[in-house]
Amino acid sequence: YRYSVYCSYTLEVSTSKTLGNTEVYDLISNHNYRRAIQVTFPEAGTIESLSICHAGGRGNMLMAVYSNSSGVPGSRLGVTSSVPVNSSAGWQTVSLVSPVTVSPGQTVWLSWVFENTVGVRHTGGSPARAQSGASWSGGMPQSFGTASLGNYRYSVYCSYIPGSSSIKLLGNTDIYELISNLNYRRAVPVTFTEAGTIQSLSICHTGGNGNMLMGVYSNSSGTPGSRLAVTSSVAVNSSAGWQTVSLVNPVTVSAGQTVWLSWVFENSVGVRHTKTPPARAQSGESWSGGMPQSFGTASLADFRYSVYCSYTLPGSDETIPADEADNTVSDLFPMEKEQVLIYPNPTDGEFTVSWKNIYDHRLIITIYSISGQLLKTVKTDPGINEIILNLNGMMKGIYFIELKDRKNDIILSRSGIIKK
Repeated sequence: YRYSVYCSYTLEVSTSKTLGNTEVYDLISNHNYRRAIQVTFPEAGTIESLSICHAGGRGNMLMAVYSNSSGVPGSRLGVTSSVPVNSSAGWQTVSLVSPVTVSPGQTVWLSWVFENTVGVRHTGGSPARAQSGASWSGGMPQSFGTASLGNYRYSVYCSYIPGSSSIKLLGNTDIYELISNLNYRRAVPVTFTEAGTIQSLSICHTGGNGNMLMGVYSNSSGTPGSRLAVTSSVAVNSSAGWQTVSLVNPVTVSAGQTVWLSWVFENSVGVRHTKTPPARAQSGESWSGGMPQSFGTASLADFRYSVYCSYTLPGSDETIPADEADNTVSDLFPMEKEQVLIYPNPTDGEFTVSWKNIYDHRLIITIYSISGQLLKTVKTDPGINEIILNLNGMMKGIYFIELKDRKNDIILSRSGIIKK
């Protein structure tokens, strides 16, 4: 007999890959020091989770991803939540709280620590594992700390999604030589080659005071039309360089769509530009006109400005919620307490950070990703006001540089930098 009964099924298409030691080794190590193994990525990707093969146990565990610092674990890039250890032997996989993006050729360290003694599968061999003198009480700190190396391989690997960062840039990322000090409301056009969601706008200026606004306008017969989105009113960075401001509500755009990126300053602030098309649009209004629903009458002239937008591709989870946008902007760019220059910006990797004053103690320079993830921390020597850093091993995109006086617990400056 045949009955009118059927099942529905879905096709399984997995884009995830693994990197590390997926073999279950014979030996078991019962030490519960914080340890790590290194892996080098053959392609760009985003680390989603970490897996470890252990003998089962009790209590909790933590796993994390650390940067590579001269052959040992450096600063923490991502961490899992504290989770109970599986009581049975075998593989245990834990997701990172925030995924970690990596670039081709980048080496990172996969780290773990247990609350109680749990046997982890391993064997002899290189590359060496790193071991901290700290155990569970040390957790997964921002810096791995002093580590000893030993030629052991552990059954630990990561799972990652191949592909570059979903954050892309569109507009003029070059820092042009000319400076315009007029404070009319202006805008430059950009045309999208793919669908996406505009998250933030960036402008390169000479530094100043007062506030600024940025906005996105539709295209109306070759000039700015109706307003699609706007930023909050934020304080202008006092130091020269790029300033990035998040939109209150991100804007979805389609492939082939042209929009205008607009800005206006409360006071006169020099904006980098050059004399080439496509033409910028200029309103007869300045700060008092704000960012109205309609851009209004505009004159066109062949000038390009150092202005661009950052956007995410469809399906990305990197959107900044509207109710967090104001806090994000003010947190990223507080009022400057030090005159800081970052150059070249954009950079191919190496760049210089200089500041005006001399301090008799160390300063802390921290590099963050656009999502706020800590990537690198450097301590300066006392008595200097310049240091050379690099973004080697990091993907193309926007990063934030924070200069902090830890002795007095003061953030002196936060600035943006682009790796091209």
